[in-house]
Order: sequence, then structure tokens, then C-alpha cells
Amino acid sequence: MRAVYPETSGLLDRDGVEIGFETYGEGPVTILLLPTWTIIHTRFWKMQIPYLARHFRVIASSSGHTSGNGVLPFQDNNHEEAHALLIYHAVLASQ
Repeated sequence: MRAVYPETSGLLDRDGVEIGFETYGEGPVTILLLPTWTIIHTRFWKMQIPYLARHFRVIASSSGHTSGNGVLPFQDNNHEEAHALLIYHAVLASQ
């Protein structure tokens, strides 16, 4: 059981690589929570998301190297920034 469930979740495709994300809350400021390590799921942030979602829109990204909602082959961490920007822009564009 989660303290708060995502308002939306999905997968984005970047050059054949699926990247998972979840969004929580609403607010004038958007906070993007990135994976802390390549094998960490978005639920790593489970203690922070409920508080942050009361004040901000929160986007949590899964690296996909886990059993989470993304399916990424192992890559170097240089791709994480590009994936984060893709998710951020896609969520904002859907508003």
C-alpha cells in the first residue's frame, strides 16, 4: 500500500527505449525526482512524494533498470539527463 498513488503514469519512448514516469499533486512549481541509481525504482521516493505533492507537482522517473515501469537496456548514466528532460517536457506538454 502506498501513502499516495500517482495521478498519472506512463511510458515514453526515446529511440526504442521505454522510460517510465509517475506524476503526483498540482502546483505552480514542478519538481522532477530522478533515479538515485540505475537500479532504483520510483518508490525510493515514497516518503518524500506525499509531502511534496501537497505543495508541488511532482514527477518521479524510473530508470527502467529495475522491475519498475521502464524497460531500458543497461547504459551509461549520460542518457539519464536526456530521459529526464524528455519526461519533463512530455508531462508539461500534456497539460
